[in-house]
Amino acid sequence: MQKLFGLALACMVLAGCNTTRLNDSHEKKAERISVHTQLATNYMRRGQYEVAEKELNKALALDSSSAEANFVMATLKNTRHLDDEAARYYRKAAKHAPTDSPIRLEYGAFLCRHGEPGKAISQIRGALDTPSYRPNGQAWFRLGECYFVQHDYAQAEKALREALTINKNMAPALMLLARIKYDQENYLSARAYVERYLALGRPNPRVLLLGAKIERALGDMTAADQYKGQLLELYPSSAEVRMIEQSGM
Repeated sequence: MQKLFGLALACMVLAGCNTTRLNDSHEKKAERISVHTQLATNYMRRGQYEVAEKELNKALALDSSSAEANFVMATLKNTRHLDDEAARYYRKAAKHAPTDSPIRLEYGAFLCRHGEPGKAISQIRGALDTPSYRPNGQAWFRLGECYFVQHDYAQAEKALREALTINKNMAPALMLLARIKYDQENYLSARAYVERYLALGRPNPRVLLLGAKIERALGDMTAADQYKGQLLELYPSSAEVRMIEQSGM
């Protein structure tokens, strides 16, 4: 009986040691993946993309399902305009980290920019619906942007208003709402959003052109000419100036 007990105890100790070794091995591998990924991120900041990719390949060789490494690789491929490869790594990152909201948000933004707003909305909605995630204004703006691409202006406006609730001075959200209101022929609301945008600082050519169109639609030709004058003075070589010249505004 004592021999059996001793044997059982030895097995338990051995099993415990094996489990400890496995845990230690797993932790060390995770640490190595994190080190390679962080090195890659640092190299990317310096524009050393080839060296960064080598570090990421080392991380993925340790664990091809690492959401962190796949996500950074997707970012690298996206930065280098390798869209198909970026999409593949974004998919893998989102698959292996379905509750990681930042990953899903970036993947959603990528999909929206590349003509897949429906899939993008699914990813962004999934991120926003994650209980542990506290969305910022940018997350809601991205959702609104995707709905805008789909011409679902009601949902776009709802999301953009959420963005402005968090950050009332979010310039891209104000600009997009101005465009929506202009398209809906609600010119007074469009004017109000343009004015809020302009109150934040130096105008860009897009908002000046939109402002001119809005004032023209409202019948205020003096204000329209002022916008055109600013556009010609500040951005004489812009695409917006060429659009004005071609349209005869």
